[in-house]
Amino acid sequence: MQEQLENAITAQPFVPFRVGMSNGAEYTVKHPENCILTKHFFVVYDPANEELDELYLLHVASISPEQRSEA
Repeated sequence: MQEQLENAITAQPFVPFRVGMSNGAEYTVKHPENCILTKHFFVVYDPANEELDELYLLHVASISPEQRSEA
């Protein structure tokens, strides 16, 4: 899963993506500067709420492009 996250972060052009966890929680990465990938953790920053979440890589269940809502 680490390689898929690295590919999503470094994609050109960057495409916002969602990370699904084994407990059902989801986190959105809207900009590559809002996350850090380490050996065991994926850290996501949400600037809207000023929240920082540390996600253990073993619990990352899915990575998918963010769904854009049609207005």
